[in-house]
Amino acid sequence: MASTAGAGRPPWDPTVSLRLGHPALVLLERCGGGARPFKAILAHMLRLRLAFETFPMSRLLHFATVSFPHHARAAETLFEHFTPRPNLYIYNLMLSSAAAAAAAASSSPSRRPAALYMSMLASSIHPDEQTFLSLLKSVDAERRSVGKQVHAHVVVTGLHSRVYLRNSLIKMYLDAGDVEAAEAMFRCAPTADAVSCNIMLSGYVKGGCSGKALRFFRGMASRGIGVDQYTAVALLACCGRLKKAVLGRSVHGVVVRRIGVADRGLILSNALLDMYAKCGEMNTAMRVFDEAGERDGISWNTMVAGFANAGLLDLASKYFGEVPARDIISWNALLAGYARYEEFSATMILFHDMLASSVIPDKVTAVTLISAVVGKGTLNSARSVHGWVVKEHDTETAKYKELSMVTNFPYFSSPPEHIKCISALTICIIMLASPLGKCIRAVEKTDVLLNFHSLHTTPSILDKYKHS
Repeated sequence: MASTAGAGRPPWDPTVSLRLGHPALVLLERCGGGARPFKAILAHMLRLRLAFETFPMSRLLHFATVSFPHHARAAETLFEHFTPRPNLYIYNLMLSSAAAAAAAASSSPSRRPAALYMSMLASSIHPDEQTFLSLLKSVDAERRSVGKQVHAHVVVTGLHSRVYLRNSLIKMYLDAGDVEAAEAMFRCAPTADAVSCNIMLSGYVKGGCSGKALRFFRGMASRGIGVDQYTAVALLACCGRLKKAVLGRSVHGVVVRRIGVADRGLILSNALLDMYAKCGEMNTAMRVFDEAGERDGISWNTMVAGFANAGLLDLASKYFGEVPARDIISWNALLAGYARYEEFSATMILFHDMLASSVIPDKVTAVTLISAVVGKGTLNSARSVHGWVVKEHDTETAKYKELSMVTNFPYFSSPPEHIKCISALTICIIMLASPLGKCIRAVEKTDVLLNFHSLHTTPSILDKYKHS
């Protein structure tokens, strides 16, 4: 194949033949992404020495990082060993791939994007807007200093006036929790558009600054910036957190007047449901739910959790039974409702149904069961839940074992020896979550000394519960 393809053919000249007309590149563009066809085409291009040229290599790397990212490891190998003269386009491809891998990684942050950037500068290749956008994607909340260094390079290269890049920097600071830096960048912008305003608004909401978000929105309105679905979603989240049902209904009215039904989408519909559910307006939530043109698991789980939190356990159970595809969140929402309102028998029945349905409980399930046992459980049920928690979570974390045993101290005649040295912080947390009298009797069974005055509890109250 190599002899027939290479016979009588001049060497590849990228300055003349910068096109996709080469047979090998045509095959690459038509490849469906499978590992075997890709390897065959790659081997063919290597035999022709086509892969050692910049443009063909750029197409190979684009295929392996953008078109079919599951070939990213092969792209790394090609870049390291078969790309002697990478250009800006190739570096940006590799930076984008490395940034995506760093964002998806749950372990320690990757240094690969920064290493690629340093290699790029060492090769005297000047970065562009896409370069910095990829670098910013790789910056997480724990590496704020890296984000500031990227920002400094953006300023030095004169790209700080680019609107998309400036908005990305604002988002980076907000994600890192540096609200002051984000606000400073926003104020320095020549003009504030809807996108930058929505980024600020969403950042305030994610950071828990609901009041500041509402004040910022008033400023948006005074500048004549319109409300779109992203603005509405952020405002509804603020109203839900602050339990401001009246303001939430006002935002709902703006949505109805200014955003067409076709433009609202599932996210906005779920935001309305969430706001009304958190405000306890379940009748209105039911109306929004019934009028929604599209529903997903979040829609159903919001209704189940809303009814459960409001104490309408019959309706919560009804909607739970109608969920098309129940997940762990559906089960935990109804379990939490039963536990909150001390329906211990219903909690345990639902938990056994959960296990029978092959749904794997998580830590939220464990905490819910523990709180249910503390509220209304018996000695046997406490031991049962304790055994399950230890079995499921002891190898992963010892906190759940300690948590379970401390909360169940009122049901044991004497605590196990190794629990006597449990941290004071853990017991303090349990005291805030459990009946005070039970917790004090539990602490009396340990050798831990706690400063009750730091919890703003007077001795007279303690004495009252000690003898209750």
